[in-house]
Amino acid sequence: MKISKTFDFDFIRATFYVDINNLFNRKVFMYDYAFSDGIGGTDYTNYMKSLHLPEYSKSYYDPIRDIENGYYVPGKDKLGDLRSKEKPYINDPDNEIFTFGQPREVWFGIRFDF
Repeated sequence: MKISKTFDFDFIRATFYVDINNLFNRKVFMYDYAFSDGIGGTDYTNYMKSLHLPEYSKSYYDPIRDIENGYYVPGKDKLGDLRSKEKPYINDPDNEIFTFGQPREVWFGIRFDF
C-alpha cells in the first residue's frame, strides 16, 4: 500500500509518502530457507512426517505408515504450522530465523520536484 500527499510551493513541489509492504503482516512460510539441509533433506522430511495432513488419510500412505510407526498420521494440519501447545508433535524446521519471510515494512519518504 502506498499513500502520498503533494504540496505545491512557489518553485518546488514536495511529495510525502508512506509505503507499506505486507500491510496485514501475513506470515509467509519460506520453504527454501527454513530447512537446514534444503528441500528434500532430513530436516524437511522430519517436518513433513510430523505434520498431520489431510492427504495422509489416502491409502497410498498405508504401507509407509506401517513402516514409519507414528508418522504420516492424518489430521487437519497444513504446511507452515509450527509446534504449539495444541500441536506439540510437530518437528519444527531447524532454521528458525528464516522460517517466515516478508515481514511488514513501513517506509517513509519525501520527494522534491523542481
